[in-house]
Amino acid sequence: MMQILKKTEGLEKISDFIRNNDGFTLICHVAPDGDTLGSALALYGMMKMHGKRVQIVCQDRVPQNLLFLPWSHEVLCPDKAVCEDNVIAVDCADIGRLGKAVRLFDAAKNTVSIDHHGTNGMYAMLNEVHPHCAATAEIVYELVRIFAGNISADVATCLYVGLMTDTGSFAFGNTTADTFAVASALVRSGANPCTSNTLVYRTVPLSRQNCLQRLFRAWIYMTAEG
Repeated sequence: MMQILKKTEGLEKISDFIRNNDGFTLICHVAPDGDTLGSALALYGMMKMHGKRVQIVCQDRVPQNLLFLPWSHEVLCPDKAVCEDNVIAVDCADIGRLGKAVRLFDAAKNTVSIDHHGTNGMYAMLNEVHPHCAATAEIVYELVRIFAGNISADVATCLYVGLMTDTGSFAFGNTTADTFAVASALVRSGANPCTSNTLVYRTVPLSRQNCLQRLFRAWIYMTAEG
């Protein structure tokens, strides 16, 4: 598999950190989007596949349009999570983005931050921040490649959605040739661009359809009355 992001000492350290420890908490940022969830779920799946004890935590619920992601139903709210020795904050530019999960971060012996925001406050013991990357999913892709070599279809799907959503379906100015190279590698590993795009952007939950229908009928009634 091709190497996209230049291998760094930090990525190697995080890979060794995961390999040599057990009992992990992965934290997504408040109001989770496709990148924080996709990146954290990819790590969660990889770590579970390698026998690690790991939990994934977020203050807020997984959005309806992202519940199709593998392992999304494993995401815990902070008060249901236990304090583990090792915490990895994913796509969180500052400690405030951890929300109520900050208690898990503060209780940990070892902390890591993996992020692509240039405003990252370097608040963890080990910070792997790449502002030139379009999404944290690009960084996690390389970390998974270093740690596991192969990328499963489920992990690829999570990372692809992270890339897709943080680049506006590869239309935003942060999209680079490397972004497309990572996306290509993820598709070869089993991610389905059509399915991902449809489920994230083009599928309206029944409850929302019913709400929109009621609003439309009310608008017609008010227009007719007027």
